[in-house]
Amino acid sequence: MAKRKKKLLLGFFEYTGSIGKKKKEESKEVKISRPPTVKQMEVRLKFALATRFLAKASSLIEIGFRKAPTRYSTEMNCAVQYTLANAITGEFPNYYIDYPKVVLNYGDGDSDDARQASISVSARCIVNIAWQLYPYPRKESATCDQLMIFLYCEKTDQGIVVERTAKRDSLKLALQLQTAFSGYKFHIWMFFMSENAKHVSHTQYMGEVTLIN
Repeated sequence: MAKRKKKLLLGFFEYTGSIGKKKKEESKEVKISRPPTVKQMEVRLKFALATRFLAKASSLIEIGFRKAPTRYSTEMNCAVQYTLANAITGEFPNYYIDYPKVVLNYGDGDSDDARQASISVSARCIVNIAWQLYPYPRKESATCDQLMIFLYCEKTDQGIVVERTAKRDSLKLALQLQTAFSGYKFHIWMFFMSENAKHVSHTQYMGEVTLIN
């Protein structure tokens, strides 16, 4: 009698096991992968373009966008949103960065920019930058403010950040780049930052130059 009971129980467990498996299979949801809309692809392409470009100047953006509104979780998020709204041009799917409209800090800055700034190149891949002082400087401007520079080569998709290169009252800078860059074109931006990094001037786009050896 005991053997018969054991056999029935084993059969019962085996049977319920198969029912449970069947129910589990039936409960699986079928997920349909739908292709993105043109609008979604436009947004994704622009976002990827902005983030890839700005990432090359991330250390400057952390300084320049420090006073961004609190609705942005990070300085980079604010920079990306500004770039998406103001500095991307072209038609889908060919979007481009509008370099003169790129900014590396939020707003117009609270200190003076470089007055009558100019840029040129000389042999051995040297970039020359010159500027003047304002006769009546703004309150947050100081002669010890430091020059911050960002260079970008579109051909190689390479960015170069040069921090604290010269003081405001130096009035000029000869920036030596690697001679391997001879013949390459670079877009250049600059702004001044106070010694304590609390005040910055607005971003100045200096144009594009071709390095020579």
